[in-house]
Formats: sequence, C-alpha cells, structure tokens
Amino acid sequence: MMTITSILSWTSTLINFYLYSALSIIITAWLGLDFGLSRLYVNILEKLFHFIKKNESLFLKSCDNVTSNGQSDPAVDKINGYTKHEIDQCFTAEVPESWNLLTPTWKPRDSEDTVYEVTRLGKLVYFAGLVFRFGLIFPIRLVIFVYNLVHIISALFVLTFVLPPGKLRNAYYRFMWKVTFRCATQNFGGLFRYHGTDYCFKAGGVAVSNHTGPLDIVCLADHVRYSFLGRQRNGLLGYVYKAIEVCGANIWFEMKDKEIIKDRLQARASDPSSYPLVIFPEGTCTTTDRILRFRKGSFELDCSVYPIAIKYDLRFGNPFWNSKTIGFLGICVKFFTNWAIIADVHYLAPVHRKDSETAVEFSERVRGLIADKIGLKKIDLDGYKVKYSVEETTSKLKQEKELVVKDKIERKTFSQIANQSFNFGSNGDLLTRSY
Repeated sequence: MMTITSILSWTSTLINFYLYSALSIIITAWLGLDFGLSRLYVNILEKLFHFIKKNESLFLKSCDNVTSNGQSDPAVDKINGYTKHEIDQCFTAEVPESWNLLTPTWKPRDSEDTVYEVTRLGKLVYFAGLVFRFGLIFPIRLVIFVYNLVHIISALFVLTFVLPPGKLRNAYYRFMWKVTFRCATQNFGGLFRYHGTDYCFKAGGVAVSNHTGPLDIVCLADHVRYSFLGRQRNGLLGYVYKAIEVCGANIWFEMKDKEIIKDRLQARASDPSSYPLVIFPEGTCTTTDRILRFRKGSFELDCSVYPIAIKYDLRFGNPFWNSKTIGFLGICVKFFTNWAIIADVHYLAPVHRKDSETAVEFSERVRGLIADKIGLKKIDLDGYKVKYSVEETTSKLKQEKELVVKDKIERKTFSQIANQSFNFGSNGDLLTRSY
C-alpha cells in the first residue's frame, strides 16, 4: 500500500518533471535552438503508423455502421448545385487515411457504411497512447501555453507603457514576436516545413492562403514576421488578437466594416516599409481537403499577390477548427492532445492581375494555383455566407417543426377542455383519482 507520503513524493516528482521539461522547451525557444528532438519524435510516430497500417487486421475490425435514413429538408438540399452533405463536409474535420490512435474507432474516407473498431490489441495500444498524450505531453504543453499568455501580456505592457517609439522598441517587438511564435509552435507540437522560400516576399503586395484554422497563423508567423488580416473574435482569442494588433500592424475587422477595410488594405499593400500582409480570402475555416471560393476584395488591390499553400499531415492531428461547434479553449485542448501538428508550407511565385481579368477571374486563377499545388478540391461557394446561412436555416426549420408538433399536442377542442375541467377524459369518461 502506498502511503500518503509516497503519493505526495511521486506527485512532486511528476510536477517537477513537467515544469523542467516545459522550462527547457521555453529556453530553447528564447535561444532559437533546435536539437532535432521534434524530428526524432515525428520519425518514431511515422514508423508506428506505418506498422499499424501494414498490420491493420491486428488492431482494427470492421463492424456495421448505423446510418440515418431520414431525408433532409428539400429547402436546404442544394445550394449552388451542392447538397447539404457536400456543404457539411467543408466544415467537418477530414478523416486521416489510416488509424492514428487518436480515436477508438476509424471510418475510411471512401466508405460511407464501414466503421472499424479496435481489437483487444488495438485497445491496449490506444490506451497506452491515451496515457502518453494526456499524462505526459498535455501537461507540458499546458504549462507552455500558460507561460505564453503571461509572456504576451508582459510584452504588451512593456511595448505600451515602458518603451517609447523608436529602434529599441521595434527591436524588442521583433524579438518577442519570434519567441512568442516559437513557443506557440512547441505548444502544439508543431513541425513546419517551408518550400519555395525564394518566393517568400518581404514587403509590398499581399499574400493569400487557404485557411484551416488558427494554426495557419502560427506556422506562417514562426517563419516570417507577417501581419494578418482577419475577422475579429470574441473571448480569449479576441483578447489575443487585440494584443497582437497593439503590438503590430495587424488588421482585425467586423464583417460590417469590410468596405472601410479596402482603403487600409490598399495603403498597406503600397507601403514597402510595412510588414508583409497575409489574407485568408475564403472568409472562414475550411477542412483540409477543400478550398472555398475566394472573396474578391483582396484581388481588387493594385499590387502583386503571393499565393501560399498550407497542407497538413492528418496522421498526427487535425488542425481544422469549426468555431460554431467548439470554443477556443476547447480547440486548444484538442490541439494539445494531438500527437503533433505537421504542415508543409509552399510559397508560390507571385502573380499579377491581367488587364483583361476581373477581380473574380483573378481570384479564381490564384485559388486554382493553390488547389493544384496541394491537391485541394475546389468548392464554388462563399464559405462565410454558406456556413452561417445553412446552420441558421437548418436551425430555423427545426424550430418550426418543433413548434408545429408542440402546437398539435397542445391544441384542444372546447369539449376536451370542458371535459378536463370537470374531471372527465377527452371522450367524456370519468377519471378516477387516488387520495
């Protein structure tokens, strides 16, 4: 039997391990060192996933998938030729090609009816992975996350109240930016590979990228000091956005202010001394295998456009975020408990709008370049409008159906009300009561 003293001793040892591990990662982020441990960790996981895929029958067994045969409402069946199911897939996390130990079941991408459950050996491996992810890497990443929040607040205080505008303040800001996103990369177990860096622009013009989630900002900012254009958020993420906006020249806006933003965009794109600006023209987060229609505002500017294509490896974790179904803290916990976040970032050659092109045609050409580079399926829909209009329409139809059913249940004839008031049933029979 373990005594209270031994339990406290083990707990203290474990806490010290978490703190010292997080501290060592934070120090390497401050110093900009890389000992190759992340690559070693990823290589070990790759071998494990390859072994599981090669010997799938040892870890997985097929079972019947219970699917709903209910018919969807014809009012939301199709939008621009796409069914509701096809639209929902744009805002649903994509399934990895093989089982990655993150879930107790696995459903292949190309099958609607087959679901695999884990065998006894699979359960053992899954449980071991669960203990490793939640018992080891999650606490360490949580400590780094808390440190990074304190780090951002302290840096914001120094930039706002201590250092006056000048070279020293700018140098401090650039350094703290690097440290912040180095820590953020380690926070999510990030390993990012950058390709075509010769096309990574320094200033002037705008860069456009496909958008999967907030980790897009992390993987880009970890490489180059970018400024970002995006929609303002609420909650904790909103405070982080505001802090970044105070520190640098980022642009966060509400949808109602989009006309005002154009002038600011043109001024930023024409300023060679400003930080390069990244725009996510889809207007919302989209799953990792699709790319929605680009909004034309980014392509009406008189400047060069630098396409960026970001492709994630789903075996290690899914970076997609649907903010309508899960909050910022919830998605952070999901990211912290992934194996890692692995991404390939492709910088493409800059493109210019032709004299004969409209803004819409130019946006489609750029979207095609990104889609072809990383194999994304193009969906000709306005992501922001569709995402919210479909959900609101579905919710409204559901509420209307519930009201109709409720109205039918509660609707009573005069005779039914009279019978009930005189203690008779709906057909006039006397009701008995027990006292």
